[in-house]
Amino acid sequence: MAKPIWKFWGLIRHVLSVRGLLQWIGVWQIVVTLIVSQAVAVWSSLKGVAAPIAVVIGLVSFASVAVALLALRYGKNFPAIPPSLTEGAESRLPVASEPEVVVRALLYAPNPLIEHRKSGSRDELILTTDKERSVITPDIGPLACAERYEAEYKMEIVPHVLKQVSGERPVTCQITGVRDPHTGTISALADVLRSCSREGSASVLLNFRDSDDNQFGRRFTVHRNADDSITWIPGPVTLKDQELLEPAPGIGDLAKLRARLSLADKFPDERTASQQYLREAEDLRKKVEALTSQLRAWPQASGIYCLADEATRLRYRLMGIIMTPDFEPNFRDDFAGLKGRIADKVSIEIGSYTLPEVLDSDEAKNEVQGLLWRTIGALKSYAASLLGTPESPTTS
Repeated sequence: MAKPIWKFWGLIRHVLSVRGLLQWIGVWQIVVTLIVSQAVAVWSSLKGVAAPIAVVIGLVSFASVAVALLALRYGKNFPAIPPSLTEGAESRLPVASEPEVVVRALLYAPNPLIEHRKSGSRDELILTTDKERSVITPDIGPLACAERYEAEYKMEIVPHVLKQVSGERPVTCQITGVRDPHTGTISALADVLRSCSREGSASVLLNFRDSDDNQFGRRFTVHRNADDSITWIPGPVTLKDQELLEPAPGIGDLAKLRARLSLADKFPDERTASQQYLREAEDLRKKVEALTSQLRAWPQASGIYCLADEATRLRYRLMGIIMTPDFEPNFRDDFAGLKGRIADKVSIEIGSYTLPEVLDSDEAKNEVQGLLWRTIGALKSYAASLLGTPESPTTS
């Protein structure tokens, strides 16, 4: 008697081991579905059912078993009845609750919706829900505009207190204006949204509770369209005080912003100083260009100045001839050499001048001395023009 029981127990242990292995690798449900569907198809065939019909019965059994296993697997994640958290203060949903209770509460939380419309010069908000559960005492928060920094604009809403909102009984309220938190001025909602850049964002947090006194929140993104119409885009429903606001796009570095503001304060003085520096730099550039031009012209100008000095010495020699009765015999050769070198450099009066045959007379000597004086002045003027400098007066 014990031996058959022991064999039966061994068979059960093998079956359970195989089942555990199939569950571990994740194919237990597939294997069960295949075995059951094949068993039903074989049983139908043994009972004399036609082969095509037996195949159809096998497929139907396969689908039925698969649906049943899936329902058994995922049905545990959904509560059977709405949460009831009203049995005393201890059962109400706190901020930090058990995960299962939080999921059940959020699953059945009402979903408030806000629609915007214009009524003359006034903005109107229509509050409703997309579920049967009502929203109790909804509280519309300030308009939060976030760009590189954030500001909250309080919306003046009439009526100030809203009681109950449902899909069957929507509530309409008016926005009389949006108050600036710093200046206190009141502007239209569209004007405030228009002042926000395209990279910025504006949103409003709606706090509310349901009929079970659970506290929730829902943030709406307020978007201004091209035709100045305004759309309120709802976000997910969260528990109150657990609403996570995503950072606004384009949030910059505060230290960099302060540095730029500091530079903006210094801009007028620095702009004046920079203009002065530019004028000084322009003057220096002109001086450098002049010096560069003089440096390039200096070899030629220095040769002209040397000719002017040679003409000066020749004139002094002629003055000595005038003051003494002796005549310097090589004066004519020096004059002819100076005349040829000047003619190679510049075309002036001395190039076409011929010395008198006799220099004994005062008239002839004074004529040659005047020619040399004019030649010295012309050479110096030409050299100064090459260097771009004013002509120096020639002294006797």
